[in-house]
Amino acid sequence: MVEKSKQNLSLLWPRGEHEQSDRQLSNEVIRDLALETLVAGMCSYNPHRDSIRKVLYQLCQDSAVLAYRQAILNDLLHQPVLAEALKSMLPLLDELVLFTHPHFADETSLQEVIQRTGELQLLVDCVHHLSEAFKVVDGDIDSQGLRTLQSYIDQFITDKDFQQVIKALPEILSDLRACTSITVGVNLDEHLHPEEAVLLSVNSERFTESRLLDRLLGKSAADGKGIAPLHSLPMLTESNNMITGGLPISGPPRQAEPMMVPLFRDLSKVLEKTTKPIARELNRYVHLNSQFLKNLRPEIIFYVQAVELARKVESLGLPLCLPEIAPSAERICEIEDNYNIQLALHLSSQKPGKDLAGQVVTNEVILGSRGRIVILTGPNQGGKTTYMQAVGQAQVMAQAGLFVPGQRARISPVDGIYTHYPVEERLELGTGRFGDEARRIRAIFEQVTRYS
Repeated sequence: MVEKSKQNLSLLWPRGEHEQSDRQLSNEVIRDLALETLVAGMCSYNPHRDSIRKVLYQLCQDSAVLAYRQAILNDLLHQPVLAEALKSMLPLLDELVLFTHPHFADETSLQEVIQRTGELQLLVDCVHHLSEAFKVVDGDIDSQGLRTLQSYIDQFITDKDFQQVIKALPEILSDLRACTSITVGVNLDEHLHPEEAVLLSVNSERFTESRLLDRLLGKSAADGKGIAPLHSLPMLTESNNMITGGLPISGPPRQAEPMMVPLFRDLSKVLEKTTKPIARELNRYVHLNSQFLKNLRPEIIFYVQAVELARKVESLGLPLCLPEIAPSAERICEIEDNYNIQLALHLSSQKPGKDLAGQVVTNEVILGSRGRIVILTGPNQGGKTTYMQAVGQAQVMAQAGLFVPGQRARISPVDGIYTHYPVEERLELGTGRFGDEARRIRAIFEQVTRYS
Protein backbone atom coordinates (compact mmCIF):
# COMPACT_ATOMS: atom_id res chain seq x y z
CA MET A 1 0.00 0.00 0.00
CA VAL A 2 1.15 3.56 -0.76
CA GLU A 3 1.26 5.74 2.34
CA LYS A 4 -1.25 8.46 1.61
CA SER A 5 0.57 11.25 3.42
CA LYS A 6 3.44 11.01 0.90
CA GLN A 7 1.27 11.72 -2.13
CA ASN A 8 1.26 15.32 -3.34
CA LEU A 9 -2.17 16.87 -3.04
CA SER A 10 -2.70 20.63 -2.97
CA LEU A 11 -5.52 22.99 -3.85
CA LEU A 12 -3.07 25.89 -4.20
CA TRP A 13 -0.20 24.38 -6.16
CA PRO A 14 -0.91 22.24 -9.26
CA ARG A 15 2.29 20.25 -8.84
CA GLY A 16 1.80 19.90 -5.11
CA GLU A 17 4.89 22.00 -4.46
CA HIS A 18 5.20 25.46 -3.00
CA GLU A 19 6.86 27.99 -5.31
CA GLN A 20 9.95 29.43 -3.62
CA SER A 21 10.38 32.39 -5.99
CA ASP A 22 7.30 34.29 -4.84
CA ARG A 23 7.82 37.70 -3.24
CA GLN A 24 6.46 38.43 0.23
CA LEU A 25 4.70 41.77 0.72
CA SER A 26 6.38 44.13 3.17
CA ASN A 27 4.71 45.30 6.36
CA GLU A 28 4.56 48.81 4.88
CA VAL A 29 2.57 47.63 1.86
CA ILE A 30 0.23 45.57 4.03
CA ARG A 31 -0.40 48.66 6.16
CA ASP A 32 -0.69 51.17 3.31
CA LEU A 33 -3.11 49.04 1.28
CA ALA A 34 -5.22 48.22 4.39
CA LEU A 35 -4.84 44.49 3.65
CA GLU A 36 -5.46 43.47 7.26
CA THR A 37 -8.95 44.92 6.89
CA LEU A 38 -9.42 42.74 3.81
CA VAL A 39 -8.27 39.67 5.77
CA ALA A 40 -10.70 40.51 8.58
CA GLY A 41 -13.46 41.00 6.00
CA MET A 42 -12.73 37.58 4.52
CA CYS A 43 -12.62 35.78 7.86
CA SER A 44 -14.24 36.71 11.17
CA TYR A 45 -12.61 33.77 13.01
CA ASN A 46 -9.18 35.02 14.05
CA PRO A 47 -7.38 31.61 14.33
CA HIS A 48 -8.08 31.03 10.61
CA ARG A 49 -6.70 34.35 9.40
CA ASP A 50 -3.07 33.22 9.21
CA SER A 51 -4.08 30.72 6.51
CA ILE A 52 -5.39 33.61 4.41
CA ARG A 53 -2.39 35.84 5.06
CA LYS A 54 0.05 33.17 3.87
CA VAL A 55 -1.60 33.16 0.44
CA LEU A 56 -2.64 36.79 0.12
CA TYR A 57 0.66 38.33 1.20
CA GLN A 58 2.76 36.22 -1.16
CA LEU A 59 2.82 37.46 -4.76
CA CYS A 60 2.40 34.41 -6.96
CA GLN A 61 3.83 35.17 -10.41
CA ASP A 62 3.07 31.83 -12.09
CA SER A 63 0.09 32.22 -14.42
CA ALA A 64 -0.52 28.44 -14.43
CA VAL A 65 -0.83 28.44 -10.63
CA LEU A 66 -3.22 31.40 -10.72
CA ALA A 67 -5.38 29.71 -13.37
CA TYR A 68 -5.42 26.57 -11.19
CA ARG A 69 -6.71 28.57 -8.20
CA GLN A 70 -9.21 30.56 -10.23
CA ALA A 71 -10.76 27.36 -11.60
CA ILE A 72 -11.23 25.95 -8.08
CA LEU A 73 -12.74 29.19 -6.83
CA ASN A 74 -15.08 29.36 -9.82
CA ASP A 75 -16.21 25.75 -9.23
CA LEU A 76 -16.92 26.41 -5.57
CA LEU A 77 -18.91 29.53 -6.36
CA HIS A 78 -21.09 27.56 -8.78
CA GLN A 79 -21.27 24.44 -6.59
CA PRO A 80 -22.72 25.78 -3.31
CA VAL A 81 -23.26 22.26 -1.91
CA LEU A 82 -19.55 21.50 -2.22
CA ALA A 83 -18.55 24.90 -0.83
CA GLU A 84 -20.86 24.40 2.15
CA ALA A 85 -19.45 20.90 2.73
CA LEU A 86 -15.91 22.30 2.93
CA LYS A 87 -17.09 25.03 5.28
CA SER A 88 -18.90 22.63 7.62
CA MET A 89 -15.81 20.37 7.66
CA LEU A 90 -13.56 23.10 9.12
CA PRO A 91 -14.39 22.28 12.80
CA LEU A 92 -13.38 18.65 12.12
CA LEU A 93 -10.11 19.78 10.55
CA ASP A 94 -9.43 22.13 13.46
CA GLU A 95 -9.94 19.23 15.86
CA LEU A 96 -7.80 16.93 13.72
CA VAL A 97 -4.80 19.22 14.26
CA LEU A 98 -5.00 18.41 17.98
CA PHE A 99 -4.67 14.70 17.26
CA THR A 100 -1.68 14.94 14.93
CA HIS A 101 0.82 16.92 16.98
CA PRO A 102 4.40 15.52 17.19
CA HIS A 103 4.88 12.84 19.81
CA PHE A 104 6.83 13.75 22.94
CA ALA A 105 9.54 11.55 24.42
CA ASP A 106 7.63 10.96 27.66
CA GLU A 107 4.30 10.23 26.03
CA THR A 108 2.72 7.03 27.26
CA SER A 109 1.11 4.32 25.19
CA LEU A 110 -2.23 5.20 26.79
CA GLN A 111 -2.00 8.71 25.36
CA GLU A 112 -0.90 7.35 22.00
CA VAL A 113 -3.88 5.00 21.84
CA ILE A 114 -6.33 7.79 22.64
CA GLN A 115 -4.67 10.16 20.17
CA ARG A 116 -4.51 7.61 17.35
CA THR A 117 -8.13 6.54 17.89
CA GLY A 118 -9.30 10.14 17.77
CA GLU A 119 -7.26 10.76 14.61
CA LEU A 120 -8.75 7.75 12.84
CA GLN A 121 -12.30 8.72 13.81
CA LEU A 122 -11.80 12.24 12.45
CA LEU A 123 -10.19 10.84 9.31
CA VAL A 124 -13.24 8.65 8.70
CA ASP A 125 -15.62 11.55 9.37
CA CYS A 126 -13.78 13.94 7.01
CA VAL A 127 -13.43 11.42 4.17
CA HIS A 128 -17.12 10.47 4.40
CA HIS A 129 -18.05 14.15 4.58
CA LEU A 130 -16.18 14.93 1.35
CA SER A 131 -17.37 11.76 -0.38
CA GLU A 132 -21.02 12.59 0.25
CA ALA A 133 -20.49 16.18 -0.94
CA PHE A 134 -18.95 15.09 -4.24
CA LYS A 135 -21.82 12.65 -4.81
CA VAL A 136 -24.43 15.43 -4.81
CA VAL A 137 -22.49 17.90 -6.96
CA ASP A 138 -24.79 19.32 -9.63
CA GLY A 139 -23.02 18.99 -12.99
CA ASP A 140 -19.36 18.57 -13.80
CA ILE A 141 -16.38 19.80 -11.81
CA ASP A 142 -14.11 21.73 -14.16
CA SER A 143 -11.10 22.47 -11.96
CA GLN A 144 -8.15 20.10 -11.92
CA GLY A 145 -7.63 20.64 -8.19
CA LEU A 146 -11.13 19.56 -7.11
CA ARG A 147 -11.15 16.65 -9.58
CA THR A 148 -7.87 15.44 -8.08
CA LEU A 149 -9.31 15.75 -4.57
CA GLN A 150 -12.42 13.83 -5.61
CA SER A 151 -10.30 11.03 -7.10
CA TYR A 152 -8.18 10.94 -3.96
CA ILE A 153 -11.25 10.62 -1.73
CA ASP A 154 -12.69 7.90 -3.97
CA GLN A 155 -9.46 5.92 -3.60
CA PHE A 156 -9.57 6.36 0.16
CA ILE A 157 -13.17 5.14 0.37
CA THR A 158 -12.35 1.91 -1.49
CA ASP A 159 -9.10 1.28 0.41
CA LYS A 160 -9.19 -2.08 2.20
CA ASP A 161 -7.67 -0.77 5.43
CA PHE A 162 -10.05 2.19 5.44
CA GLN A 163 -13.07 -0.11 5.14
CA GLN A 164 -11.72 -2.28 7.96
CA VAL A 165 -11.14 0.65 10.28
CA ILE A 166 -14.71 1.86 9.69
CA LYS A 167 -15.96 -1.49 10.99
CA ALA A 168 -13.46 -1.67 13.86
CA LEU A 169 -13.75 1.86 15.26
CA PRO A 170 -17.14 1.52 17.03
CA GLU A 171 -15.85 -1.42 19.08
CA ILE A 172 -12.50 0.29 19.76
CA LEU A 173 -14.26 3.44 20.96
CA SER A 174 -16.64 1.38 23.06
CA ASP A 175 -13.72 -0.39 24.75
CA LEU A 176 -12.00 2.90 25.48
CA ARG A 177 -15.12 4.57 26.81
CA ALA A 178 -15.87 1.57 29.02
CA CYS A 179 -12.87 2.44 31.20
CA THR A 180 -14.33 5.30 33.23
CA SER A 181 -13.12 4.44 36.73
CA ILE A 182 -11.01 2.00 38.74
CA THR A 183 -11.32 0.52 42.21
CA VAL A 184 -8.18 0.64 44.34
CA GLY A 185 -7.71 -1.25 47.62
CA VAL A 186 -5.46 0.47 50.18
CA ASN A 187 -3.86 -1.30 53.19
CA LEU A 188 -3.25 0.75 56.33
CA ASP A 189 -0.53 0.39 58.96
CA GLU A 190 -1.15 0.38 62.72
CA HIS A 191 -1.31 4.18 62.67
CA LEU A 192 -3.94 4.07 59.91
CA HIS A 193 -1.49 5.51 57.39
CA PRO A 194 -1.78 4.23 53.77
CA GLU A 195 0.83 1.50 53.41
CA GLU A 196 0.04 -0.53 50.29
CA ALA A 197 -2.35 -0.25 47.37
CA VAL A 198 -3.66 -2.66 44.76
CA LEU A 199 -5.91 -2.28 41.72
CA LEU A 200 -9.14 -4.19 42.38
CA SER A 201 -11.09 -3.56 39.18
CA VAL A 202 -11.58 -1.40 36.10
CA ASN A 203 -15.16 -0.11 35.98
CA SER A 204 -17.55 1.20 33.36
CA GLU A 205 -19.25 3.68 35.74
CA ARG A 206 -17.84 6.77 37.43
CA PHE A 207 -17.71 7.24 41.19
CA THR A 208 -19.69 10.07 42.79
CA GLU A 209 -20.06 11.70 46.16
CA SER A 210 -22.65 10.28 48.53
CA ARG A 211 -25.21 12.05 50.64
CA LEU A 212 -24.99 11.93 54.45
CA LEU A 213 -28.03 9.63 54.63
CA ASP A 214 -26.36 7.15 52.24
CA ARG A 215 -23.30 7.03 54.47
CA LEU A 216 -25.38 6.46 57.59
CA LEU A 217 -27.34 3.63 55.95
CA GLY A 218 -24.24 2.01 54.44
CA LYS A 219 -25.41 2.35 50.84
CA SER A 220 -22.38 4.18 49.46
CA ALA A 221 -20.06 1.32 48.52
CA ALA A 222 -22.77 -0.69 46.80
CA ASP A 223 -23.85 2.31 44.74
CA GLY A 224 -20.35 3.38 43.75
CA LYS A 225 -20.39 6.42 46.02
CA GLY A 226 -17.53 7.51 48.23
CA ILE A 227 -17.71 8.04 51.98
CA ALA A 228 -15.59 11.21 51.67
CA PRO A 229 -15.59 14.13 49.26
CA LEU A 230 -14.63 13.33 45.66
CA HIS A 231 -11.04 14.46 45.03
CA SER A 232 -10.16 15.94 41.63
CA LEU A 233 -6.95 16.97 39.96
CA PRO A 234 -5.45 20.16 41.45
CA MET A 235 -5.58 23.43 39.54
CA LEU A 236 -2.39 25.11 38.37
CA THR A 237 -2.08 28.87 38.85
CA GLU A 238 0.73 31.41 38.40
CA SER A 239 1.71 31.17 42.07
CA ASN A 240 1.37 27.37 42.33
CA ASN A 241 4.35 25.43 41.00
CA MET A 242 4.34 22.51 43.42
CA ILE A 243 2.69 20.18 40.92
CA THR A 244 5.23 20.62 38.16
CA GLY A 245 8.28 21.11 40.35
CA GLY A 246 9.41 23.84 37.96
CA LEU A 247 8.91 27.52 37.36
CA PRO A 248 5.56 29.19 38.04
CA ILE A 249 2.98 28.68 35.30
CA SER A 250 1.77 31.81 33.50
CA GLY A 251 -1.76 32.27 32.18
CA PRO A 252 -5.21 31.43 33.59
CA PRO A 253 -5.75 28.66 36.15
CA ARG A 254 -6.15 25.22 34.60
CA GLN A 255 -6.35 21.60 35.66
CA ALA A 256 -3.06 19.79 36.16
CA GLU A 257 -2.03 17.12 33.68
CA PRO A 258 -2.71 13.62 35.10
CA MET A 259 0.79 12.47 34.17
CA MET A 260 2.27 15.23 36.38
CA VAL A 261 0.74 13.97 39.59
CA PRO A 262 2.40 10.80 40.96
CA LEU A 263 -0.79 9.01 41.98
CA PHE A 264 -2.58 9.67 38.71
CA ARG A 265 0.58 8.82 36.76
CA ASP A 266 0.84 5.43 38.46
CA LEU A 267 -2.82 4.70 37.87
CA SER A 268 -2.47 5.62 34.20
CA LYS A 269 0.36 3.10 33.86
CA VAL A 270 -2.00 0.44 35.20
CA LEU A 271 -4.63 1.47 32.69
CA GLU A 272 -2.11 1.13 29.87
CA LYS A 273 -2.35 -2.64 30.28
CA THR A 274 -6.06 -2.51 29.50
CA THR A 275 -5.39 -0.60 26.28
CA LYS A 276 -2.70 -2.93 24.90
CA PRO A 277 -5.22 -5.03 22.93
CA ILE A 278 -6.57 -1.79 21.45
CA ALA A 279 -3.05 -0.68 20.55
CA ARG A 280 -2.44 -3.97 18.73
CA GLU A 281 -5.66 -3.48 16.78
CA LEU A 282 -4.70 0.07 15.82
CA ASN A 283 -1.32 -1.10 14.52
CA ARG A 284 -3.16 -2.84 11.69
CA TYR A 285 -4.02 0.58 10.26
CA VAL A 286 -0.59 2.17 10.41
CA HIS A 287 -0.79 3.05 6.69
CA LEU A 288 -3.90 5.18 7.17
CA ASN A 289 -2.62 8.71 7.64
CA SER A 290 -4.56 11.94 8.05
CA GLN A 291 -1.61 14.20 7.23
CA PHE A 292 -3.05 15.04 3.80
CA LEU A 293 -6.11 16.54 5.51
CA LYS A 294 -3.95 18.52 7.88
CA ASN A 295 -2.02 19.87 4.88
CA LEU A 296 -5.26 20.76 3.09
CA ARG A 297 -6.75 22.56 6.09
CA PRO A 298 -5.20 26.04 5.49
CA GLU A 299 -6.00 25.77 1.77
CA ILE A 300 -9.62 24.87 2.45
CA ILE A 301 -9.85 27.80 4.87
CA PHE A 302 -8.58 30.11 2.11
CA TYR A 303 -11.15 28.94 -0.46
CA VAL A 304 -14.08 28.80 1.95
CA GLN A 305 -13.45 32.38 3.08
CA ALA A 306 -12.84 33.54 -0.50
CA VAL A 307 -16.26 32.22 -1.50
CA GLU A 308 -17.82 33.85 1.57
CA LEU A 309 -16.25 37.19 0.60
CA ALA A 310 -17.45 36.93 -3.00
CA ARG A 311 -21.01 36.23 -1.92
CA LYS A 312 -20.92 39.03 0.63
CA VAL A 313 -19.68 41.61 -1.86
CA GLU A 314 -22.14 40.55 -4.55
CA SER A 315 -24.97 40.87 -1.99
CA LEU A 316 -23.93 44.51 -1.62
CA GLY A 317 -24.65 45.12 -5.31
CA LEU A 318 -20.97 45.50 -6.21
CA PRO A 319 -19.24 43.74 -9.13
CA LEU A 320 -16.55 41.07 -8.81
CA CYS A 321 -14.71 39.25 -11.58
CA LEU A 322 -11.98 36.69 -12.10
CA PRO A 323 -9.26 38.66 -13.91
CA GLU A 324 -7.65 37.50 -17.11
CA ILE A 325 -4.01 36.86 -16.22
CA ALA A 326 -1.85 38.50 -18.88
CA PRO A 327 1.84 37.68 -19.46
CA SER A 328 4.22 39.51 -17.13
CA ALA A 329 5.98 41.01 -20.15
CA GLU A 330 2.84 43.00 -21.03
CA ARG A 331 3.03 44.90 -17.72
CA ILE A 332 -0.67 45.65 -17.82
CA CYS A 333 -3.33 46.39 -15.23
CA GLU A 334 -6.69 47.27 -16.70
CA ILE A 335 -9.86 47.09 -14.60
CA GLU A 336 -13.34 48.31 -15.46
CA ASP A 337 -15.39 49.70 -12.55
CA ASN A 338 -12.72 49.08 -9.91
CA TYR A 339 -13.39 50.13 -6.31
CA ASN A 340 -11.75 49.95 -2.89
CA ILE A 341 -12.94 46.70 -1.30
CA GLN A 342 -11.76 47.82 2.13
CA LEU A 343 -14.09 50.83 1.87
CA ALA A 344 -16.95 48.59 0.75
CA LEU A 345 -16.45 46.26 3.71
CA HIS A 346 -16.26 49.22 6.09
CA LEU A 347 -19.53 50.69 4.80
CA SER A 348 -21.16 47.26 4.96
CA SER A 349 -20.23 46.89 8.64
CA GLN A 350 -21.86 50.26 9.38
CA LYS A 351 -25.03 49.49 7.43
CA PRO A 352 -25.43 45.69 7.21
CA GLY A 353 -27.52 44.51 4.26
CA LYS A 354 -27.57 47.90 2.51
CA ASP A 355 -27.06 47.97 -1.27
CA LEU A 356 -23.88 49.94 -1.89
CA ALA A 357 -24.10 50.13 -5.70
CA GLY A 358 -24.76 53.87 -5.68
CA GLN A 359 -22.64 54.70 -2.64
CA VAL A 360 -19.27 53.21 -3.60
CA VAL A 361 -17.74 55.11 -6.53
CA THR A 362 -16.13 52.93 -9.21
CA ASN A 363 -13.25 54.00 -11.46
CA GLU A 364 -11.25 52.78 -14.43
CA VAL A 365 -7.69 51.52 -14.01
CA ILE A 366 -5.59 51.74 -17.18
CA LEU A 367 -1.90 50.92 -16.82
CA GLY A 368 -0.18 49.46 -19.85
CA SER A 369 1.12 50.40 -23.27
CA ARG A 370 -0.73 53.76 -23.15
CA GLY A 371 1.22 54.75 -20.05
CA ARG A 372 2.64 53.28 -16.86
CA ILE A 373 3.06 56.47 -14.84
CA VAL A 374 -0.12 58.09 -13.59
CA ILE A 375 -0.34 61.45 -11.86
CA LEU A 376 -3.46 61.67 -9.73
CA THR A 377 -4.59 65.12 -8.54
CA GLY A 378 -7.52 66.41 -6.57
CA PRO A 379 -8.59 68.18 -3.37
CA ASN A 380 -8.05 66.86 0.13
CA GLN A 381 -10.54 64.13 1.05
CA GLY A 382 -11.27 63.73 -2.66
CA GLY A 383 -10.55 60.00 -2.81
CA LYS A 384 -6.96 59.88 -4.13
CA THR A 385 -5.70 57.54 -1.42
CA THR A 386 -8.81 55.39 -1.68
CA TYR A 387 -8.27 55.07 -5.45
CA MET A 388 -4.57 54.15 -5.10
CA GLN A 389 -5.36 51.58 -2.43
CA ALA A 390 -7.98 50.04 -4.73
CA VAL A 391 -5.41 49.52 -7.49
CA GLY A 392 -2.96 47.85 -5.08
CA GLN A 393 -5.65 45.69 -3.49
CA ALA A 394 -6.79 44.44 -6.90
CA GLN A 395 -3.21 43.51 -7.85
CA VAL A 396 -2.70 41.61 -4.58
CA MET A 397 -6.01 39.77 -4.91
CA ALA A 398 -5.33 38.84 -8.53
CA GLN A 399 -1.96 37.35 -7.62
CA ALA A 400 -3.55 35.27 -4.86
CA GLY A 401 -5.97 33.77 -7.40
CA LEU A 402 -8.97 35.66 -6.02
CA PHE A 403 -11.78 37.63 -7.58
CA VAL A 404 -11.02 41.34 -7.97
CA PRO A 405 -13.39 44.29 -7.59
CA GLY A 406 -14.67 45.26 -11.04
CA GLN A 407 -16.72 44.23 -14.06
CA ARG A 408 -13.75 43.06 -16.12
CA ALA A 409 -10.00 42.95 -15.54
CA ARG A 410 -6.78 42.03 -17.33
CA ILE A 411 -3.75 41.98 -15.07
CA SER A 412 -0.09 40.97 -15.44
CA PRO A 413 1.62 39.43 -12.38
CA VAL A 414 4.30 41.69 -10.87
CA ASP A 415 7.44 40.76 -8.96
CA GLY A 416 6.90 43.36 -6.24
CA ILE A 417 4.51 46.01 -4.92
CA TYR A 418 5.92 49.13 -3.24
CA THR A 419 4.12 51.99 -1.51
CA HIS A 420 5.24 55.30 -0.10
CA TYR A 421 2.57 56.73 2.16
CA PRO A 422 3.17 59.41 4.80
CA VAL A 423 4.48 58.04 8.10
CA GLU A 424 5.41 59.60 11.41
CA GLU A 425 8.80 61.29 11.28
CA ARG A 426 11.62 59.31 12.91
CA LEU A 427 13.53 61.90 14.92
CA GLU A 428 16.26 59.47 15.93
CA LEU A 429 17.52 59.36 12.33
CA GLY A 430 18.38 63.04 12.44
CA THR A 431 17.54 63.51 8.75
CA GLY A 432 14.39 65.60 9.07
CA ARG A 433 11.14 65.03 7.20
CA PHE A 434 12.62 65.56 3.71
CA GLY A 435 15.66 63.36 4.38
CA ASP A 436 13.50 60.61 5.82
CA GLU A 437 11.20 60.63 2.78
CA ALA A 438 14.20 60.63 0.41
CA ARG A 439 15.71 57.64 2.24
CA ARG A 440 12.49 55.67 1.90
CA ILE A 441 12.15 56.53 -1.81
CA ARG A 442 15.74 55.46 -2.40
CA ALA A 443 15.13 52.10 -0.66
CA ILE A 444 12.21 51.47 -3.04
CA PHE A 445 14.18 52.34 -6.19
CA GLU A 446 16.99 50.02 -5.10
CA GLN A 447 14.53 47.09 -5.22
CA VAL A 448 12.12 47.74 -8.09
CA THR A 449 12.39 46.22 -11.55
CA ARG A 450 10.49 47.00 -14.72
CA TYR A 451 8.01 44.29 -13.63
CA SER A 452 7.25 45.89 -10.24
